[in-house]
Amino acid sequence: KEPCDVRLVVGPDGGADIDGVCCTVGAAYQQLLDLRAAGRASVICVPVLRLRRGSFLDSPLEQWLAGRGLVAEALLFSDDAEEVLQLLARDADVSPHNVISDVVDSGDLRQVEKAMAVSTSLERTCSTSSGTSCYSHGVLDRLFGHASELVPAGRSRLFVTGPAGEDLVFLEVLRLLRHAILDTTMKSPEQLDAETNSDLMRALAAVLKQVPCGADVG
Repeated sequence: KEPCDVRLVVGPDGGADIDGVCCTVGAAYQQLLDLRAAGRASVICVPVLRLRRGSFLDSPLEQWLAGRGLVAEALLFSDDAEEVLQLLARDADVSPHNVISDVVDSGDLRQVEKAMAVSTSLERTCSTSSGTSCYSHGVLDRLFGHASELVPAGRSRLFVTGPAGEDLVFLEVLRLLRHAILDTTMKSPEQLDAETNSDLMRALAAVLKQVPCGADVG
């Protein structure tokens, strides 16, 4: 039996807002696709939000996420994973962004590793078309690139195969990131207009239009 690898994807510092939470969820899914493409079929990627459960409950952030299908019971917070993260931190001098620890669970040897939602390379793509700094924008850009690599050349429609064509979770993650980007830029009408009409957001709109009838995405 193949060991089940678990990767904890930890959100960015100061990630206790809509952008921080959504980029963490999106990055966990993007890393899941990357790992599966690399042959790790049994891997599980779990987003760890950089806020404590108590501060999340009954907050405007909880209400915003609940309206998009993410409830507290389905989320992992920093205090939920605190003990495991402390164990992984003991090996931080080896590789601070890829720490591996073997634990025994029901007789099976499992690998648990930690990764950051926002790496140095990802930060370079976190500026939106309107100039706003937004982690979700960088994650969306990378996730889009990953999806397009899975689509055979010459297809007349965007992403008709691969994750965007078959995986509704992929589409839900795209929609969540879109909402986070628009929320980040909506404080200024000029920024919101620039972002809505950007190439990335136009491409996203084209993908979401291809969702099968009855799917609540877009």
